[in-house]
Amino acid sequence: MKSATLIPVLEFDPFEYRSDRRSPERSIEDAPDEWAHFWRDSLADRGVTGLAPLDGTWVVPVEDVDSAELLEHVLVLHFGEDSLVEYFRTLAGPFDPASAMNAEGELIFDGVTPLRGGIALANEVGRITPECCGDLSNWREWQNATRATSEQWLKIWLGHPEARVRARGDELVVQKLLETGDPTGDMIPVDARELIAATERVRGELRVLEKRLCPVLEPALLAAEITPEGEDVGPLARRFAEHLAGLSEFTLD
Repeated sequence: MKSATLIPVLEFDPFEYRSDRRSPERSIEDAPDEWAHFWRDSLADRGVTGLAPLDGTWVVPVEDVDSAELLEHVLVLHFGEDSLVEYFRTLAGPFDPASAMNAEGELIFDGVTPLRGGIALANEVGRITPECCGDLSNWREWQNATRATSEQWLKIWLGHPEARVRARGDELVVQKLLETGDPTGDMIPVDARELIAATERVRGELRVLEKRLCPVLEPALLAAEITPEGEDVGPLARRFAEHLAGLSEFTLD
């Protein structure tokens, strides 16, 4: 039986980081080294160094984004403001720390997706990596994949392009699709029990990320004065961190 490793990853899109740097003219498939240099140098334009993406991608394992400074940088880009404090000041507070809602019943993270990236699958046969539009909540798609019991293909959303899974005897077969919806031809067999265990492990890794996000969010929430006077911002930071880590039950319409 084939093993299954799920890797939570964060997306670092070089086009969000570069200054006036020109991108390679050839495709990433034809010029992987040029694109690797472009990715690294674009991030360096914004002072982000020392990261290594999974080969041929723009995603970095969550465990490698290991400093509060880097996490704050990721959040600022995710929210689209110049700082976390400025972002929180744009929200219609105050927000109750326990419910994370304001007087209108709006959650503090209404309209906010979990952090961009997703969950990569890897084993000795191959790897499937989210390319764009995925986020950390996509661990649930791998959980859904473990429920495939027939040879009929079941689509799973991991970002663009999609993937699909089906049962084959005692194992599951996962296949990435092209943007056209056509199969790539490459199929990765995984042991169903291994994939179930992998989804539990990845949830644990996301809980670790949630805990690391809290001390980054708390001072910004406090400075933005977004809770009723005298209220502890800790519970609000935990609710927001849980959502950003892809673990809350809240989903966008």
